Amino acid sequence: MEAFLLPPYDNHSRNLLWSPFQSEEHTTNIEASLDKIVKMGYWASPFPEGDGVTFKPNKQKSENEIISDFKECFDWLDVMKASHKEAVNRLALIDAEILIDCIITVPLQQIRIETSCQIADNYKYLANEKNDNITIPRIADFNSEQIEFDLKIKFGDLLKLNSSSLEHNDYVINFCLDHAERGMDIIRLRYSSFDRPEFTPNPAGQLTNGFYEVQITPNTSKRLPIKPKVYGGLSKPLSASNNWLGPEVSDHFNFNDYKLSEVLLGNEVHELGDLLIGSLRNCRQAFYTIGDETKFLSLIFSIDGLGAPDQDWNGWKHRTYITALACNENPLRFRDILESYDYLYTDIRNKLVHNGKSFYELDQDNGNSSCEKLWTIYKDIVNLILNKDFTTISELYLYAELTLKQPSFINEISTVVNKVDSTRVTKSGQPKKITLPKW
Repeated sequence: MEAFLLPPYDNHSRNLLWSPFQSEEHTTNIEASLDKIVKMGYWASPFPEGDGVTFKPNKQKSENEIISDFKECFDWLDVMKASHKEAVNRLALIDAEILIDCIITVPLQQIRIETSCQIADNYKYLANEKNDNITIPRIADFNSEQIEFDLKIKFGDLLKLNSSSLEHNDYVINFCLDHAERGMDIIRLRYSSFDRPEFTPNPAGQLTNGFYEVQITPNTSKRLPIKPKVYGGLSKPLSASNNWLGPEVSDHFNFNDYKLSEVLLGNEVHELGDLLIGSLRNCRQAFYTIGDETKFLSLIFSIDGLGAPDQDWNGWKHRTYITALACNENPLRFRDILESYDYLYTDIRNKLVHNGKSFYELDQDNGNSSCEKLWTIYKDIVNLILNKDFTTISELYLYAELTLKQPSFINEISTVVNKVDSTRVTKSGQPKKITLPKW
């Protein structure tokens, strides 16, 4: 078992550090070694967290003498000299993969939570304490709204916080922020709109000065050398901010919100769960993207990412499949969505991607209206998955196929395809051949 000795300097005490997990089997050895080192003229005391001892010689001793004494008294350890940074990095490697239960608290800006609320034990959305009518225990002192949730973090990553590098701090902060944003995805699904961008909260953890903060609180019965602490910095050099007030959030969550929270936290794992997490991330980033075309294409990508159409489905086969997932089994709504979605895909998406056009060249102003239509389609597919408790792509395929084989939907497909394709021409200028998709 490795141990790292940080020799004392001037009149300061220093430490002998080891793994708090490996030392659990060596309680007797630790006590015996402490007795030996004290008899050799040292003051020494074990850390309550079990990760080493702090010590100080009672009389002047050279560094080599100190190292020799500790090797003699702690002969069951492989004692080596190290700086604090070297010791932390080595110990972090020893216990790198051990997962520690933590409570993550992240401040929220440009959002008003009227009353503190929570989705089961998954996410807590805390109002600004000075305005809150309900007392939910708080573990962080942020002077703003907050989101709080449980997260497992590797011990090695926690140990290196504020000891390794700013880059490592940013890595852990951004890891926590990504999971906080999953909880905020539920808020965006309910309140955010591309037609009304002022109803979008700031990214989780982003302060008014552009810095980001999170509080990490270990939540374990084992005492660890890691204390509750707020970590902050410019973990994201570029960011977007809402210049208005953001949404007003009430506590009216439903069972679908709970089911989605189970997926986002990893408590419910299945094929469509992975697609929900990934596609929601794309939608989230679309809200904070400055470029209008990029925003639009992110939503196109999100719909395909969630619906996962077969790679051989293109044209009307692709459009009818996505529309079947979004129409809530309503033929009239199917017709409206199909015509709109095909226009967004064929006349806007394809021209942006393949012809290098911009929204302004396509007379689309800033594209917010088009983005809102796509956002609505995406949310309808999310609701379908949650309402039907679908967990696999094959369930989506079967649902769409059964829908599209109904006579009322076959009639709507024929009506839309004939109407739209009769106005289109091929690249050579010839009338487009009308072909209905087969299901």
